[in-house]
Amino acid sequence: MDPIMVLWAALGLGAAGAAIWGGLRIAHARQFTGRGWTFERNPGEQPVFGLNHPPFGRDLGRRVGEVVRGTVEGVAFTAVAYETDRERVTGYAVIVALPRSLPPLVVGSPDALPSRLAGAPVPAPAGRAAWASDPAWASVALPILAPTLAALTAERGAALSVDGAALVGLGCPRDADALAAFVPQLGRAAAALVEATPGAAGGGGFTGPPVPRELSFTDHPSWIYRARDDAKLAAVRATGGGFDHEAHDVVIAPDPELGAIALRHTWRTRRTVTETGPDGKMQTRTVVDDHEEHLCELVLGFPFVDLTVNTRGDWGRGRVRFESEDFNREFTVRCADGRFASAVFHPRQMEYLQRRRPAAFQVIGDRFEVEHDGDVATVEAWLSFARGFFGRVPGFVWKDLGVEPPRSCSGGWPEPARPGTMGA
Repeated sequence: MDPIMVLWAALGLGAAGAAIWGGLRIAHARQFTGRGWTFERNPGEQPVFGLNHPPFGRDLGRRVGEVVRGTVEGVAFTAVAYETDRERVTGYAVIVALPRSLPPLVVGSPDALPSRLAGAPVPAPAGRAAWASDPAWASVALPILAPTLAALTAERGAALSVDGAALVGLGCPRDADALAAFVPQLGRAAAALVEATPGAAGGGGFTGPPVPRELSFTDHPSWIYRARDDAKLAAVRATGGGFDHEAHDVVIAPDPELGAIALRHTWRTRRTVTETGPDGKMQTRTVVDDHEEHLCELVLGFPFVDLTVNTRGDWGRGRVRFESEDFNREFTVRCADGRFASAVFHPRQMEYLQRRRPAAFQVIGDRFEVEHDGDVATVEAWLSFARGFFGRVPGFVWKDLGVEPPRSCSGGWPEPARPGTMGA
């Protein structure tokens, strides 16, 4: 067959496929807008702001693929297609607002529950599983939710989650008819919860945690997650040059004494390549390369002296050697002030580093810069290590720096004696 004919046939099939796909997307949206609801693709993360318990409040790469908003039988709802870099929620997560925050609770068919639940297992209705942080609250809420859950699971496995000031139904099919049947059941359950828990000042009142203003983390409700925030590149020492600089999966752990910011930095560069063409002549072309780096910096709310531990290269600070040769073999400490370094790296501090075996880090100004692999657990580990590290700095060092020891850092170890002569 003529290659040109094959190419035209392939292009025709591609165009036909695109047209069919586009028609299906339009039909999918119209089933919702035809009921007077709103439908939006890729709306950003705002529709799930304030939700902070599984399947929310976990992982990076969080994304709302589509959102439906509307009212059914007087019940206002938001339905989202939600996923992260590790998990995709089946069907829609349907959100109905509560007038105030209630303690977290999730109940449903075992195979419909989100992964990596928070809290602990509590007794649940037959055939169900439930997790909660407050057993007393669960004993009140579960009988209220059981009838609704039974009605929902008659069609498909589902789960109900009390998440701050919202009741979330999981497992609703991405279909307008299913959503129209799902929402009133969810609304009745929400109204029953509110009636049974009239408030902290009333009988049987239960109060949940404060609702985050944007996205957060289940285990760290004060932290902030942003899928994209390019402005935060100015807050870290990112690679310069190139173009299209973007900050993804931004994690902010605010703390006046020892906070953190971590992100994934992407950018592009251009280069010119010279090569021999098919005709034997030299030709040049422009190549665009994509780049990525993971950055994490702990933000210090107190002064400290610059130093490095096991970082590559000598950046103008002499190496400080200590009495322990085992420590010297494992760790290269550089600091312009050898006396200061010897005061900080006393025997108990050296034992701490040998036990924790941290990757390379350096203190520069108000930043504690560390190696990062893009995992939230790594940010947690570095914060934990830094609290122990600064908590072992002797009191006389803080006195010489003119500040009080940071309260957020662990302490309680015997005070090392002020060292005498120290050599670099």
